[in-house]
Amino acid sequence: MLPEGARTVDLDVGETVQVSFGEFSPGVGDDWGVVREEPEGVVDATMVAGSDVAGVDDADEAPGSSTPLALELTGEAAGTTTVHTLYCYRTAVEEDCDQGPGGPVEPRLITVTVR
Repeated sequence: MLPEGARTVDLDVGETVQVSFGEFSPGVGDDWGVVREEPEGVVDATMVAGSDVAGVDDADEAPGSSTPLALELTGEAAGTTTVHTLYCYRTAVEEDCDQGPGGPVEPRLITVTVR
């Protein structure tokens, strides 16, 4: 698990790593997601939460509470890409979504190099 705030990741084809995004509260409508990768095809990028985050088990999860969140990256092909992630509030994760009363929230850009 790479720490929250990591902006660069190096990995091998087939290797999977996670980047911490701290905790979020899906019960109140918090959501982070991958909105694009530039260029595509270098890495498989997806957000994972709760027990899918490395080091978290089901016993750590309580209904209605905050839960750990991470970006999971798996190298697909050699190259470099930038993964764009975005926070959205009570709506689908997509460009120009509603970011709620605390917005705007800066997107997180993570540069991934796959060897």
